[in-house]
Amino acid sequence: MYTLNQLEIFKLVAELGSFNMAAEKAYMTPSAVMKNINVLEKEVGIRLFSRTHRGQQLTYAGMHFYEDAKKILEMCESSVNKAKEMAQQNERIIKIGTSVMSLPQSFGWLWQAIKEKHPDIQFEIVPYDNMPNSDGSLVPEFNDKIDFIVSTFEDSTLKIRGVNGIEIMKVPLCAVLSVNHRLAEKEMIDPEDFAGETLMVIKKGDSSSIDEFCGYISSQEKIADVEIEEIFSYSADIYNRCAHGSAILIGIYGSGNIHPLIKRIPINWPKLVSLGLLYAKEPRAFVKEFMDIVKSTIGEEGITD
Repeated sequence: MYTLNQLEIFKLVAELGSFNMAAEKAYMTPSAVMKNINVLEKEVGIRLFSRTHRGQQLTYAGMHFYEDAKKILEMCESSVNKAKEMAQQNERIIKIGTSVMSLPQSFGWLWQAIKEKHPDIQFEIVPYDNMPNSDGSLVPEFNDKIDFIVSTFEDSTLKIRGVNGIEIMKVPLCAVLSVNHRLAEKEMIDPEDFAGETLMVIKKGDSSSIDEFCGYISSQEKIADVEIEEIFSYSADIYNRCAHGSAILIGIYGSGNIHPLIKRIPINWPKLVSLGLLYAKEPRAFVKEFMDIVKSTIGEEGITD
């Protein structure tokens, strides 16, 4: 009986029209590819290819066999994916997305509290690129690889991005700057301290909290000569600029230091920002259960301000 591997090789030869090209793509030798095709033709009892000087061409019967072979392979792949999905639903594994700006260690106390009460739950970190999506947002697509990320959020942005969010704590805005910056020794920075500085902020519309802060800075005559530079993502290059230059990044406090030569100093600004977990609008079953566990744990531990 022929095997799925032989069907895969047959499909490659049919699509590429060459034993050599199929062998290269399948990481096999041309003779091994030819042997598999010969065995397959013997098993099905028909000639599938015409060997010509232009390569391998499907016979009339081979064309029909090719269409059915594609369907068989697609069905097998679909069955395997469904089986994996079902197996994953039974696994008590939570996959936390992590990037330059999304650091799960911000909630180390929460993971520890959950682990103590639910030792069977496993946590895995999954890296993702902190680059804008097609809609301009910085939130990754939640799928079988990422269950949630740690991020700031607002009710309006949750609706726009089509995701859910749980607030874990409120945090102040902060200045991310070089350890050698003139403001680096301050324990808290007043808005007036930014006079004469370059402030890097996420593009307008991504955070109403930062937009409001920038509006305040721009409206104050006593805070003169402030250059506000919009950025599209919190990339490694931005943090390197902070570490090695004089520009200041406006971010959130409490998410850890990305670079060894930068500091996060809270800004004396009355409005706090929600920091929590973002996850899919329709998550898998165990993620729903996990979020209930998070809510219960927050209730017991208390939300940190």
